Amino acid sequence: MRQPVMERTSGPGLELTHHLNPWDRATFQGNTASITTVSMTGTDGAAQTFAAFRDWCLENRVLLVDCRLRHDQLAECALLQGLGFRFIELAYRPAVTDLARFPPDPELTISPATEADRPIVSAIVAGSFQTGRLHADPQVGPELGTRRYVAWADNAFSTPGQSVLACGLNGKTISFMTLAERGPTRRQWNLTALPPEFQGQGLAKRMWKAILHYHHQEGVEEVTTAVSSLNTKSFNVLAAIGFRFPAPEINMHWCPFGPLNQADRV
Repeated sequence: MRQPVMERTSGPGLELTHHLNPWDRATFQGNTASITTVSMTGTDGAAQTFAAFRDWCLENRVLLVDCRLRHDQLAECALLQGLGFRFIELAYRPAVTDLARFPPDPELTISPATEADRPIVSAIVAGSFQTGRLHADPQVGPELGTRRYVAWADNAFSTPGQSVLACGLNGKTISFMTLAERGPTRRQWNLTALPPEFQGQGLAKRMWKAILHYHHQEGVEEVTTAVSSLNTKSFNVLAAIGFRFPAPEINMHWCPFGPLNQADRV
């Protein structure tokens, strides 16, 4: 998977760093972009400086821009809202340590996913995801959101530094976890889901504890993840098993060519 190329737009009152997202091009059939940092140095000229970024988006045919701000960047949030960005969610990045306290689950198996699990994982993703920033944004919608999640999970099978774990119950794969390695003793959880028929039975909590035990056996000392304020079920389970939550980030969207779910974009 190609790595993004960081670019900078700066001028009176405003400085942005941003990049195109090559991993999204096939899903969106066009470019998306991320603003990684926003710094206001004053109010005079900020809108004019942003116009240069808008031109960059138009030149690159960027269909969707996402931007994450620190929770206390309220001036930047107000500026971007005035320029067409929409508030979508608060994004949390909790972490857990002391993995030795998590015992194995005698009924659940955790193991590296195989190629035979690949279509199972895709089917679970396609039928399970209902929350997330793309699903919540009425200018994007759940169809694109689900397609992006399916592609993300599928790419994890072949992307260097990423991997997929399968969770089995009674000899059947019922769930999964995609991971990113952050050094020999750290893992980042990315995507996971339970099919609707397994929800509401406490299996998510048991599965995540079993995965943490698996990580401890690997020598992992810390696990991090990301969770949306829209996903209250996952939020509560993570808190219940000991994840600690720092201050959130503000997540915003902007569609330079208008809503992605309309057929007559400019």
